[in-house]
Amino acid sequence: MFLDGTINTNVYIMMLQNNLLPFIDGVIADGATDVVFQQGNATPHVAKRTRAWFENTMQKHRFTLMKWPPNSPDIVGVFICISILLVILTTSAFSTMLISALLFLLNLVY
Repeated sequence: MFLDGTINTNVYIMMLQNNLLPFIDGVIADGATDVVFQQGNATPHVAKRTRAWFENTMQKHRFTLMKWPPNSPDIVGVFICISILLVILTTSAFSTMLISALLFLLNLVY
C-alpha cells in the first residue's frame, strides 16, 4: 500500500481498518491462532485514538498487540547483518554448527 502525504492517526486507523482487519480475519479463517500484530512507536501508533481503536477491535477480531517498549533499538539492522552473514556462510566452507548458531540468533531477533 502506498500513500501520498503524512500518515496521521486518522489515516493509520483507516489503513488498519481497510487492510489489517481483512488480513487477520482471513488468516484466522484459515486456522491461525495466537495472531499478534506488531507496530513501532510512531506517533500514529501510540495516539490515544489508535490505542482505543485497538482495545475495541482486538477481542472482536481475535488478535493481540505486541507490546513495544519506548526507545527500543530497531532490530532491522541486526536482522540484515545476520542475513548477510548467512548468505556468506552458506556459500563458503564454514561449519554447520556455526551456521546453526546464526540461524538460532536470527530466530531470536526476528
